[in-house]
Amino acid sequence: MTMKTLNELYGYNETEIEKIATNITLTEYPSEQVTKITKIETVWMDDWGKIIKNVSEWGGRKSIVTIVNVRTTNKFKKSKTRKVSLRTATQYREHPIATLDSWTQYKLDESLVLEVVNNNYDHITKEMAESLIEMDKIEKAEAKAQKEKEDSIKNIVGEINYNLRCRNPRSPKQLKTSFKKYDNELMEEAKLQLSE
Repeated sequence: MTMKTLNELYGYNETEIEKIATNITLTEYPSEQVTKITKIETVWMDDWGKIIKNVSEWGGRKSIVTIVNVRTTNKFKKSKTRKVSLRTATQYREHPIATLDSWTQYKLDESLVLEVVNNNYDHITKEMAESLIEMDKIEKAEAKAQKEKEDSIKNIVGEINYNLRCRNPRSPKQLKTSFKKYDNELMEEAKLQLSE
């Protein structure tokens, strides 16, 4: 069985294949910038995504897959290579599809005509990227602290409500002891969320 390229099978030339891979990458990673296509390779692949080296000895289902390596960067100047797999139609699937990291399947003809905007992070210097990384760390730390606070309030309210509903409620002194780990401000916020 001879391997045919997407161009031979469906008429997609290299430029169109690059555009399909770029559009799919930007669809799944809208905050990244596609900088270049580094490699386009056509291989035989099984259903589990493993490349078949010796096709003549392979007994299972296989399909022709074009793997496109798409180089991306984000606003923090972190680069990655994304591998977009363009699969041919099979007896189980009538049309060729493309996949990236998710389980989402994209039809090649629809992906070719997508109008996806490629971000431009070329103006960001190394110093700007470093400050963006620091700001991102601060935002993540603040979000984590806020979530911990909300979880603590939820625990306090839940424990009080449980104590009110259970058959053998704990005394106020026992409750007070279990709440010593929380600060007063947190306790005041939890009081506001209690029902009458």
